[in-house]
Amino acid sequence: MPRSSALILAIQYVDSFTEAGIGAADILRAMTTRAAALLGIGKDRGALRVGMAADLVATPSDPLLYVEGLKRIDFVMKDGNVHRTPLKQ
Repeated sequence: MPRSSALILAIQYVDSFTEAGIGAADILRAMTTRAAALLGIGKDRGALRVGMAADLVATPSDPLLYVEGLKRIDFVMKDGNVHRTPLKQ
C-alpha cells in the first residue's frame, strides 16, 4: 500500500473512532501499542521506551487534547531518522 494511502486510511480510522465516541487516549493506544501487539511487533514498536525503535509522528497539538491534530503531521521519525515530506491534507 502506498504511504499516502496508509496515511489516509489512518486518518479515516481517527474519524471513525471519534464518531463512535472513543476517547483520544484509547484512539492513540489502538493506533500504537495495540496495533503493534496485533502485528506481533510489540517488543520493538508501538511505545516510547528505551531499546524500542524510534518511530513516531510529530503534530502541532497535543493529540490527547485534540485528536484531530493527528491529521496534521509535522514530521515522521522512522527508526530514529526524521522524514519531512510535505503532505497534501
